[in-house]
Amino acid sequence: MARSDLKTIGLLGDKQLERTLRELERSVQAQAMRPALKSAMMPVKREAKANVPVQALRKLVAVDSGISKRVWARVFLKASNRKIKWVGPNSHSSSGFVNFAAVGAFYEYGTSTHNVPATFWMRRSLEAKRSEALSILRVRTMEKLTAITRKADIAGRNILKHG
Repeated sequence: MARSDLKTIGLLGDKQLERTLRELERSVQAQAMRPALKSAMMPVKREAKANVPVQALRKLVAVDSGISKRVWARVFLKASNRKIKWVGPNSHSSSGFVNFAAVGAFYEYGTSTHNVPATFWMRRSLEAKRSEALSILRVRTMEKLTAITRKADIAGRNILKHG
Protein backbone atom coordinates (compact mmCIF):
# COMPACT_ATOMS: atom_id res chain seq x y z
CA MET A 1 0.00 0.00 0.00
CA ALA A 2 1.21 3.47 -0.77
CA ARG A 3 1.54 5.81 2.19
CA SER A 4 -1.41 7.84 0.93
CA ASP A 5 -3.55 4.68 1.04
CA LEU A 6 -2.75 3.81 4.63
CA LYS A 7 -5.80 4.06 6.83
CA THR A 8 -5.98 4.65 10.53
CA ILE A 9 -8.16 1.80 11.68
CA GLY A 10 -8.78 3.01 15.21
CA LEU A 11 -6.06 1.95 17.59
CA LEU A 12 -7.91 -0.46 19.81
CA GLY A 13 -11.54 0.53 19.90
CA ASP A 14 -11.31 0.28 23.69
CA LYS A 15 -11.33 3.80 25.16
CA GLN A 16 -10.15 2.69 28.60
CA LEU A 17 -7.16 0.84 27.14
CA GLU A 18 -6.27 3.78 24.91
CA ARG A 19 -6.46 6.15 27.89
CA THR A 20 -4.23 3.82 29.94
CA LEU A 21 -1.66 3.68 27.15
CA ARG A 22 -1.57 7.49 26.87
CA GLU A 23 -0.81 7.79 30.60
CA LEU A 24 2.30 5.59 30.34
CA GLU A 25 5.86 6.57 29.48
CA ARG A 26 6.74 6.29 25.80
CA SER A 27 9.17 3.42 26.38
CA VAL A 28 6.46 1.47 28.23
CA GLN A 29 4.02 2.10 25.40
CA ALA A 30 6.59 0.66 22.98
CA GLN A 31 7.20 -2.39 25.19
CA ALA A 32 3.48 -3.11 25.24
CA MET A 33 2.56 -2.26 21.66
CA ARG A 34 5.34 -3.59 19.42
CA PRO A 35 4.93 -7.29 20.21
CA ALA A 36 1.14 -6.92 20.29
CA LEU A 37 1.14 -5.26 16.86
CA LYS A 38 3.35 -7.95 15.39
CA SER A 39 1.09 -10.70 16.75
CA ALA A 40 -2.01 -8.90 15.52
CA MET A 41 -0.70 -8.63 11.96
CA MET A 42 0.05 -12.37 11.64
CA PRO A 43 -3.48 -13.30 10.44
CA VAL A 44 -3.19 -10.56 7.81
CA LYS A 45 0.19 -11.96 6.76
CA ARG A 46 -1.25 -15.48 6.40
CA GLU A 47 -4.16 -14.12 4.37
CA ALA A 48 -1.80 -12.10 2.16
CA LYS A 49 0.29 -15.20 1.50
CA ALA A 50 -2.86 -17.07 0.52
CA ASN A 51 -4.02 -14.24 -1.79
CA VAL A 52 -0.68 -13.47 -3.45
CA PRO A 53 -1.14 -13.68 -7.25
CA VAL A 54 2.46 -14.75 -7.99
CA GLN A 55 3.73 -17.69 -5.95
CA ALA A 56 7.32 -16.38 -6.03
CA LEU A 57 6.13 -13.49 -3.84
CA ARG A 58 4.81 -15.78 -1.09
CA LYS A 59 8.19 -16.04 0.70
CA LEU A 60 8.62 -12.26 0.66
CA VAL A 61 5.49 -11.35 2.65
CA ALA A 62 6.65 -10.03 6.03
CA VAL A 63 5.36 -8.20 9.12
CA ASP A 64 6.90 -5.20 10.81
CA SER A 65 5.80 -2.81 13.55
CA GLY A 66 7.17 0.18 15.37
CA ILE A 67 6.63 3.33 17.30
CA SER A 68 8.01 6.66 16.17
CA LYS A 69 5.67 9.62 16.26
CA ARG A 70 2.84 7.15 15.67
CA VAL A 71 2.23 3.51 16.41
CA TRP A 72 2.35 1.52 13.19
CA ALA A 73 2.28 -1.98 11.83
CA ARG A 74 2.47 -3.24 8.29
CA VAL A 75 2.42 -6.33 6.17
CA PHE A 76 4.72 -5.78 3.22
CA LEU A 77 6.90 -7.40 0.60
CA LYS A 78 10.58 -7.50 1.46
CA ALA A 79 12.68 -5.86 -1.24
CA SER A 80 14.33 -8.60 -3.22
CA ASN A 81 16.18 -8.39 -6.48
CA ARG A 82 16.74 -11.85 -7.87
CA LYS A 83 18.41 -12.91 -11.05
CA ILE A 84 16.11 -15.10 -13.06
CA LYS A 85 16.33 -16.77 -16.45
CA TRP A 86 13.34 -17.00 -18.71
CA VAL A 87 12.61 -18.31 -22.19
CA GLY A 88 10.83 -15.90 -24.46
CA PRO A 89 9.09 -16.40 -27.80
CA ASN A 90 11.02 -18.37 -30.44
CA SER A 91 13.06 -20.12 -27.71
CA HIS A 92 15.02 -16.93 -27.10
CA SER A 93 16.37 -17.11 -23.58
CA SER A 94 17.39 -14.16 -21.51
CA SER A 95 18.17 -13.34 -17.93
CA GLY A 96 17.94 -10.31 -15.73
CA PHE A 97 17.13 -9.01 -12.31
CA VAL A 98 13.54 -8.73 -11.14
CA ASN A 99 12.47 -6.58 -8.21
CA PHE A 100 9.75 -8.74 -6.69
CA ALA A 101 8.43 -5.95 -4.46
CA ALA A 102 7.69 -3.97 -7.65
CA VAL A 103 5.97 -7.03 -9.11
CA GLY A 104 3.78 -7.17 -6.00
CA ALA A 105 2.85 -3.51 -6.47
CA PHE A 106 2.01 -4.18 -10.14
CA TYR A 107 -0.47 -6.86 -9.07
CA GLU A 108 -1.87 -4.76 -6.21
CA TYR A 109 -2.56 -1.63 -8.27
CA GLY A 110 -2.33 -2.92 -11.83
CA THR A 111 -0.34 -1.46 -14.67
CA SER A 112 -1.43 -0.60 -18.17
CA THR A 113 2.06 -0.90 -19.66
CA HIS A 114 2.29 -4.59 -18.70
CA ASN A 115 -1.43 -5.36 -19.02
CA VAL A 116 -1.69 -6.45 -15.40
CA PRO A 117 -5.12 -5.77 -13.87
CA ALA A 118 -5.36 -4.49 -10.30
CA THR A 119 -6.11 -7.33 -7.89
CA PHE A 120 -5.81 -5.48 -4.56
CA TRP A 121 -4.58 -8.73 -2.96
CA MET A 122 -2.91 -6.99 -0.01
CA ARG A 123 -5.84 -4.66 0.66
CA ARG A 124 -8.29 -7.59 0.51
CA SER A 125 -6.14 -9.40 3.06
CA LEU A 126 -6.27 -6.48 5.48
CA GLU A 127 -10.01 -6.02 5.05
CA ALA A 128 -10.68 -9.75 5.56
CA LYS A 129 -8.65 -9.99 8.76
CA ARG A 130 -9.15 -6.53 10.26
CA SER A 131 -11.51 -7.54 13.08
CA GLU A 132 -9.39 -10.58 13.99
CA ALA A 133 -6.25 -8.41 14.05
CA LEU A 134 -7.90 -5.79 16.28
CA SER A 135 -9.13 -8.48 18.65
CA ILE A 136 -5.65 -9.97 18.95
CA LEU A 137 -4.20 -6.48 19.41
CA ARG A 138 -6.53 -5.75 22.34
CA VAL A 139 -5.80 -9.05 24.09
CA ARG A 140 -2.02 -9.01 23.56
CA THR A 141 -1.74 -5.35 24.62
CA MET A 142 -3.62 -6.02 27.84
CA GLU A 143 -1.48 -9.10 28.54
CA LYS A 144 1.72 -7.16 27.96
CA LEU A 145 0.55 -4.14 30.02
CA THR A 146 -0.37 -6.43 32.90
CA ALA A 147 3.06 -8.06 32.84
CA ILE A 148 4.88 -4.70 32.59
CA THR A 149 2.82 -3.21 35.42
CA ARG A 150 3.47 -6.24 37.62
CA LYS A 151 7.25 -5.99 37.01
CA ALA A 152 7.21 -2.22 37.66
CA ASP A 153 5.30 -2.72 40.93
CA ILE A 154 7.79 -5.36 42.10
CA ALA A 155 10.72 -3.10 41.19
CA GLY A 156 9.03 -0.04 42.71
CA ARG A 157 9.32 1.84 39.41
CA ASN A 158 6.84 4.51 38.32
CA ILE A 159 5.80 3.97 34.69
CA LEU A 160 3.32 6.84 34.47
CA LYS A 161 4.21 9.97 32.49
CA HIS A 162 3.33 12.44 35.23
CA GLY A 163 3.91 10.60 38.40
